[in-house]
Amino acid sequence: MFNIIFKKIFKKSPTAKQKKLIVAILGVLAVALAGSNFTVLDKLFGINNYLTNQIKINNKADNINKSVANNEDEFIGNYLVTRIIDGDTIEINGGEKVRYIGLDAPEKGGCFSEEATLKNQELVAGKEVRLEKDKTGRDKYGRLLRYVYVDDVFVNEKLVRDGFAYAQAYSPDIGRQAILNDASQFAWQNNLGIWQACARILE
Repeated sequence: MFNIIFKKIFKKSPTAKQKKLIVAILGVLAVALAGSNFTVLDKLFGINNYLTNQIKINNKADNINKSVANNEDEFIGNYLVTRIIDGDTIEINGGEKVRYIGLDAPEKGGCFSEEATLKNQELVAGKEVRLEKDKTGRDKYGRLLRYVYVDDVFVNEKLVRDGFAYAQAYSPDIGRQAILNDASQFAWQNNLGIWQACARILE
């Protein structure tokens, strides 16, 4: 019975949640009608408007949730850096981890890892950064893959050029790899950072 009435009013079948809502409202209506001067028609129109508004609100919430889900890889723009994880990874407000594109800093415990982490901290800790995306939204660990800027400083390039990270291409995110490769060549030629402290042949 509810299905037929609901479909006539709203042109679609009710969900389980909406069925419960209808039952509750009809119960309230039965009590209200017993001692009210309003007509039944007035009551029904009121219920119709209420249900319509509730459905609009629910649909809007559903659309927002779908939008968030569809755009979970679209973290671009300005964000506050809340934590430095290591030489090539940070955390931004909201708890998302961001892995810098196109480079590879020493792993924790490895040669020059502490220096790389401290340099990353110096560059971005507590600052507002601008995130820019290449092709891939996230890596296999769920981290956002981004180019990171502080004002006009390209942080990815700065870490590589000063010898705190190696240039490392990860296809298909290679839109600015030439810049990072040039920075790595500069650090190697000038024997900076890891190129002086750690033995590695430039690839």
